[in-house]
Amino acid sequence: MPRYAREYQKSYSNVYHVILRSINQQEIFYDNIDRSKFLKGLKESKEKYQYDLYAYVLMDNHIHLLIMDKENNLSKIVQSLATSYALYFNKKYERIGHVFYNRFKSKQIETLSYFLNLVRYIHFNPEKAGICEYNKYNWSSYQEYCKISQFVDSNKVLKMGEMDEDDFKDFHEE
Repeated sequence: MPRYAREYQKSYSNVYHVILRSINQQEIFYDNIDRSKFLKGLKESKEKYQYDLYAYVLMDNHIHLLIMDKENNLSKIVQSLATSYALYFNKKYERIGHVFYNRFKSKQIETLSYFLNLVRYIHFNPEKAGICEYNKYNWSSYQEYCKISQFVDSNKVLKMGEMDEDDFKDFHEE
């Protein structure tokens, strides 16, 4: 049976919360090398597809991304990320089969308040999961807001929220 084209509601703002979940809730990052590999792929896809990345977090069995898809390439972006990481993961761990569960989930973000709260929600995932405090977790974009940003478009978020780095930290403490 053929697979039907993905149906998702188009965002007026072109901003999406994307969630990639692992199959059977299995771990998809066994070590920091795996996480670094995914981030390298994220940076490469950002350059290739010219989207803005506002927030991310890499959890053991899922990934959250907050992106602005300027060119309507959301499916291509996520397919590129998932495929390249799955090929790496399967080769490294000598396995076959799917790494990610079904298709990715995406939710369009249309309001500034929802957008800013989603940035905070994404950053709080490690704390909510009991891993560590959100501001000590190395595999989220929070650190890029507090230091020099490497590839997250943190300045755009700070400008939208009319915040500086200190205001951003205070916003997370609220």
